[in-house]
Amino acid sequence: MKGKIYVSYHSEPCRVRINKEWRQAEFLGIFQDTGTDLFGQPYARPVAVVKINGRLGHAALSELKFDEEVE
Repeated sequence: MKGKIYVSYHSEPCRVRINKEWRQAEFLGIFQDTGTDLFGQPYARPVAVVKINGRLGHAALSELKFDEEVE
């Protein structure tokens, strides 16, 4: 339709490991995190963006898992 923008997203249930504990979350996508380290060297790495308790957060891809048991 002319002049209208529709935004939608697909999310999927997942588990995220936070402080050695697996917590239920909502996976929203993979994005690129960039910055500089303590030595001033630039870095870029993929991170998973998740929604936990109504808040957005990010996690390393290795700290994320999907399974059929998550509701």
